[in-house]
Amino acid sequence: MKLLHSIITTCILLTAIPAVQAQKTMAVPLSWKKHTDSVYNFTLYYPPEWKLKLPGTTTRFFVTSQSENEKDQFNENLNCVARALQQQSFKVADAEAEIKKTLMDNLKDYHLIYSGYSTWNGVQTLTLEYSFTKEDDGKTYNLHMLQKIAVVNGILFTLTYSAEDKSYAKFANTINKIIGLMEIK
Repeated sequence: MKLLHSIITTCILLTAIPAVQAQKTMAVPLSWKKHTDSVYNFTLYYPPEWKLKLPGTTTRFFVTSQSENEKDQFNENLNCVARALQQQSFKVADAEAEIKKTLMDNLKDYHLIYSGYSTWNGVQTLTLEYSFTKEDDGKTYNLHMLQKIAVVNGILFTLTYSAEDKSYAKFANTINKIIGLMEIK
């Protein structure tokens, strides 16, 4: 069980960031692009001006917003880490306290804004919203994250929306729509 908690913790730290609530009854906008992942059996829809990157074996996708202006050095993004679980009876709620502790211990100026459960793709899903400070190449970023963590069909999904604090609200509706439209078979 401790190994499983470590895997979840690693997934969260790899994504370093969160997720949003959306309604499943949304229609896919006609202009949106579609990506299907045949390994983990899901379909992702995203705005045409956003860029899709398929970076690796555990990170299933990474979509980024356009730059807001020529000085913008941080593109808001949504990524998904997926891992097949050995223990089929695992529940995210069993690891919730450890997940929060890991975030608190590893993120500078960590502040939990929201924690709660909802239903996403037919399963109980932990939603965490938090902020923290990150330094990179001599620059300090005040980041605002949203994560959704769920087990669907024996696969642990961690969806993370990462944004600069000042831009979080600007992209939240789009992120909620992307997450709400994601279909797992």
